Amino acid sequence: MDGDRALLAGALFQLFFQEVRAGLPARTELLDRGLELEGGRPSWLAGTVPAIWWKAIDEHDRARERLDTLLRHAVAAGDEPWQHELLTHLGEAELVAGRWDAAARHIAAARELGEQLGTGMVGETWLGGTLDAYRGRLAAARQVAEDGLRRADELGDPWSRRIHLQLAGFVALSAGQAGEAVAAYRELVATIGDAGIAEPLGQRFEPDWIEACVGAGDLDAATDGLARLAERHARQPRPWTALGLARSRVLLAGATGADPSAELAELAAARVAVPAGAVPLDRARCLLVAGMAHRRARRKREARTALEAAAAEFAAIGAGAFEARARAELARIGGRTAAPTELTPTEERVARLAAQGRTNRAIADALFISPKTVEANLARVYRKLGIATRAELGAELGREAARH
Repeated sequence: MDGDRALLAGALFQLFFQEVRAGLPARTELLDRGLELEGGRPSWLAGTVPAIWWKAIDEHDRARERLDTLLRHAVAAGDEPWQHELLTHLGEAELVAGRWDAAARHIAAARELGEQLGTGMVGETWLGGTLDAYRGRLAAARQVAEDGLRRADELGDPWSRRIHLQLAGFVALSAGQAGEAVAAYRELVATIGDAGIAEPLGQRFEPDWIEACVGAGDLDAATDGLARLAERHARQPRPWTALGLARSRVLLAGATGADPSAELAELAAARVAVPAGAVPLDRARCLLVAGMAHRRARRKREARTALEAAAAEFAAIGAGAFEARARAELARIGGRTAAPTELTPTEERVARLAAQGRTNRAIADALFISPKTVEANLARVYRKLGIATRAELGAELGREAARH
């Protein structure tokens, strides 16, 4: 009987997965029924499907809990191939959640086990390259993309080709090579279409494709990309699709010479609506785009505030290349810049709330930023003010106000 329940649970998970990939409405009741049938004993048959779904809709805690549970069962059973698969999924889950140190640990463990098992290490190598790209190690990431595409062609592996095309596009975009990025994303869209996949779930590339098209001056393609992203969002609203749509609309409005004020308001509202701990890289990129739009509209104060916050959020998750880009945009504003010991607006807001005794989580919720960003801002506040504890904040802030 237990075997029958496990088999039925796996069948329900597979049915759900295939329907979603085909572009059909997500019947989450199939997942719920499958989980109920498991009775607390996760199925090895398609057991990762719930976690794949939760990853795709940015419910990171649920995905992590599911994968950790599955990994414990795999370890207890001595099933190393299953452990390898789960470690790879955990690496991806932490990557999109912005927990990059945790992602690196899972990816390294998957690589070590993959070497022992002779898996070919496609997924974990791609994840490592993606993490390199996020952290600004573009040469290493480019090499992974090129090697992956070459190997995918040799083996005739369409899945490997899709994920490495996405990486190649992101690396090119990050390097300022918009035309090269557009070519990679265009081919990626074609390969997804050839595979008959309406909803690629784990591949979230349309906002980057749109940004590349805008950078290359191909606004027709950018409009097509926006329509595709809007379709994915309408089919299943997710934090990354909501932020991606808002960010892309600001970029397109600016590229056409229109006043982006309405789009900027929508972008700010989208950031507020998305939980502070979700998709931190996407949230910070929204601030970067907002800062650039304000700068071009000669709204220096708004531009500086957005770009300083973007730089702080990028720094908090270790996105070095993006942080450098935000600081380069700051340098282009001109006018007054903060002195080395002067608090930025974000740092001052964080400091004052901390001085009131609020926890990092409470500050994060109040300012719609992540707890990691709060920690990074407080570290800079302590350094600039020459203090070491929160207890000293109130007095020091009072002295700073008196001096000014």
